Amino acid sequence: MPERLSGSYYLTTAIPYANNAPGLHTLYEIIGSDVLARWHRMRGDETRFLTGTDEHSVNIATKAGELGMTPRDFVDEQVAKYLEAEARLLITPDRFVRTTDPDHARAAQEMVRRAHANGDIYLGRYEGWYCPNEGFKAPSDLLETPDGVRCPNHPDVVLDWLTENNWFFRLSAYQERLERHFEEHPDFVQPDYRRNEMLAFLRRGLEDFSVSREGGTWGIPFPIGEGHTIYVWYDALINYITGVGFPDDPETFAQWWPADLHVIGKDIARFHTLYWPAMLWSAGLEAPRQVWIHGFLLVQGERMSKSRGNFLEPNAMVAALGVDGTRYATLREVRKLARRRGATLSAHVSETLAEDLRRLEEIVRQLESSDLDLDPALALFEEGVARLRAARERLTAAEATVRKVLEDADGTLRLADLDG
Repeated sequence: MPERLSGSYYLTTAIPYANNAPGLHTLYEIIGSDVLARWHRMRGDETRFLTGTDEHSVNIATKAGELGMTPRDFVDEQVAKYLEAEARLLITPDRFVRTTDPDHARAAQEMVRRAHANGDIYLGRYEGWYCPNEGFKAPSDLLETPDGVRCPNHPDVVLDWLTENNWFFRLSAYQERLERHFEEHPDFVQPDYRRNEMLAFLRRGLEDFSVSREGGTWGIPFPIGEGHTIYVWYDALINYITGVGFPDDPETFAQWWPADLHVIGKDIARFHTLYWPAMLWSAGLEAPRQVWIHGFLLVQGERMSKSRGNFLEPNAMVAALGVDGTRYATLREVRKLARRRGATLSAHVSETLAEDLRRLEEIVRQLESSDLDLDPALALFEEGVARLRAARERLTAAEATVRKVLEDADGTLRLADLDG
């Protein structure tokens, strides 16, 4: 049996729903993960970086129907927008997994078969709330609002009350093993305060969860019985092993799995840190080595989202700041951008350039007062000073444009000033 590659590094991002063009908040973790991948490549590590799109959901099929399109044509159109945006931001995954890919369907069905053979998948009945944008919701995951029961991640979406015969995964059987895993691998979930949140949830006791939808047509066919499609987590999460050869290429899979790092948002932490390890163990596979959980991009204290309209369009950001400027702003300045309602990227870089100018000018003065023949070196320094001054002027001129992107008179976002 092949062993894991020595000196290798395998990292992944969560895969977003392909139901709309991506906003910058959607690409945030992908940009950050791309930076990590570049770092490991520069170190000489054999690196594999995976991202992709989640293309099976009720709301995708519904939206396609409203537009008079087939679901496949609709997701093809949306995925093209993701690929274009990622290419423009110079994001370079080694594999972009689509959940409509044939090898992914084989991987998802194989995982279901293994769990069923292990006694962890059984037929039951689900009755409760369903969020079209996310899935089945436990009562503890819901909010009571003046408009009725809502999903906290999609407060503007009306929930459906469903009663279905579904297949369930026996998550409760893995309670003790998960507790041991967290104890024996303290770095499994990071940062620490996110680990503590997941431990608190785990200690309240785990419930089994649905892994199929009854009567659906847009999705991967459930491989046991008839009339069901694979539901959410036995579809989306499986992409992490699809991307390294499971189950078609055991040699490649053995060389890359387990993943070194899953980079995910806090809204899906439970599914990656509790559901996913149990699903893997049920199939006879190892859990990932680490899950890193990040927060959301915020504007005026609210999560960026397409439904709220408070998002940044990545192509517009690139037009205003350039590729490197957009990547820099997203990873370094994002909290300041949200908190200060202004364009801190330009201010920060201007301050840095001003300090560089002062240092260079002092070096030039010292060299000019010396008796050494340093004309070639002085020429290079003066050229560098001129370039830094020119860059500072360009940044200052761009600051007004950046501010137009980031705030209007009320402090809300707008992009109209970049449309031309």
